[in-house]
Parts: sequence; structure tokens; C-alpha cells
Amino acid sequence: MSYWRRISSSLVFLGLHFLQIVWGKTTVAPLCKSGENCTTASVQTTANPGVSLIRIVECAADIKNYCVNGQCLYLLDEDEHYCRCEQGYMGLRCTDTDIVRKTMTEEYLALTIFLTALLLLAISLVVFFAYKWYTLKKSSQPNQKYKEVNTQGI
Repeated sequence: MSYWRRISSSLVFLGLHFLQIVWGKTTVAPLCKSGENCTTASVQTTANPGVSLIRIVECAADIKNYCVNGQCLYLLDEDEHYCRCEQGYMGLRCTDTDIVRKTMTEEYLALTIFLTALLLLAISLVVFFAYKWYTLKKSSQPNQKYKEVNTQGI
């Protein structure tokens, strides 16, 4: 039995390793050579949706304004321009505002907590009164377990 268990666990291990090789998108690039003005970073590009470790440099002077609200970077290994957006912006060229990152004000947070508590109280009251109505209705019905039987005709 342990022989088959070892074989099956080995096959599962090899299968998972094979899936990691097939579906794995992470590639490791060599670090920048000395004298090169570049850095190495993990980025996600349009050509490779997985995060990969690649070399980056700043964009050339003629394309510095490629990113509207961010820093233009050139990915050496991917041969592609990339924008590192400032906080509050997103998109391919950092043109879209990121409204999700805005923090809630204290008043809005207090109002949200109050309304949530009010909703939970209303749901609790509805459940309580439905239970009371059900028990009152059940207790008001006569108990029909036993019927009166006429024994005179026997």
C-alpha cells in the first residue's frame, strides 16, 4: 500500500511542477551590467500578464511626455514603454484618476456605521416580531391531536 502511495504522491508532485512550468509567467533576467544606467524591477506588461523581473531605464528625451501623470520608463527586455503613475492616477499613460484610493471622511464613516447599525436593528426587529406572530398564531389554534369517538354504536 505504501508503494502505491509513494508513486501517487510522486506523480502529483511532478504534475504540479509541470503546471507551474507551463502556467508560470515569471522570468528572471540578469541584473544590469556595471556602467549601464538601468535598474531591475518586477513589472506586469501588456505582452506578458505575469509579473517578470526585467531591466528598465528612463525614456529618451523625445518621449519624456509619454506619461501624462507619471514617470516614463523603457523596458529593455520587453522593448516597450511603461508608465509608473503618480498616486491618484492609473491607466496605460496615467490619464485616468483613481477614485478608489480616496479616503472616507469621518462624517461619512460615522453615517455609514450608523445606517448599518440601523439596518441590523430593523432586521432583528422584523425577525423578532415574525417569531412572536408565529408562536401566537400556533398557540391560538386548538390542539387537534385527539378526536372525539362515538362508542355507542359498537
